[in-house]
Amino acid sequence: MENKLNSDKKLYIVLDNTKYAKNIGAIIRIADAFCVEKVFICKSNTQKLNNCQKQILHKTSRGVSKFVNWEFRNSCIEIVKDLKSENTSIASVEIDKKSILLSDFKPVFPLALVFGSEKEGISSEVMNISDYILSIPMNGIGKSLNVSTTASIVVYDVLNKS
Repeated sequence: MENKLNSDKKLYIVLDNTKYAKNIGAIIRIADAFCVEKVFICKSNTQKLNNCQKQILHKTSRGVSKFVNWEFRNSCIEIVKDLKSENTSIASVEIDKKSILLSDFKPVFPLALVFGSEKEGISSEVMNISDYILSIPMNGIGKSLNVSTTASIVVYDVLNKS
């Protein structure tokens, strides 16, 4: 898909072992809405989506999974290294003592946003080679959001900064 809205802001989404097809489908839908260059779904061979999960992904994406540029990769660390070698900045979105608030982040494009597993988050290997670690400030009792909700907030925010 050609990025017509954000031609000067090349953005990738990398999913580090995000497990649930509904979340992946929702993120693919976000990628479509904001003309993301590509979504990388990183899972080990044993975690690939089965046919039922692929149908859920397609349904949750409202059919745009046919049009969004996305692919499975076995290793998140490999795709992050590949993107870095192409001078792409890497920003992992994770609650961490080293994270900076999304509101303070000044994105450098091309940029890859990494989102993690619903339970384990982003692997330490990926976090260690990320250029940035971002977090969304939250004031409520629950201090985390669903991964697809997080993705929509972060993608919208980084693409709308000057």
